[in-house]
Amino acid sequence: AVYEVMVRHTTDPARRLELLSKIAEIQERRLANHDAAFDAYGRALAVDPTSGDVVAHLDRLAEATARWEDLANLYESQLEKIGESSGQV
Repeated sequence: AVYEVMVRHTTDPARRLELLSKIAEIQERRLANHDAAFDAYGRALAVDPTSGDVVAHLDRLAEATARWEDLANLYESQLEKIGESSGQV
């Protein structure tokens, strides 16, 4: 819960990515909650869609949780954001 508060009050993207990754790690390794870990990494993807580490964790967790459709939706939403920011939709 403390990390969630820190995420809400952090404007630095690198720090947000670090905190969300820490949340995901805690959810997965200490609490064995793979769905919550997937969700945290999904939020991290929104911060930095180019992070290879986040993408790798999402792929691995999608396989473990069978959340392939959710993964595809995450990737699609990031592609749409990239298209909008470059003027291509």
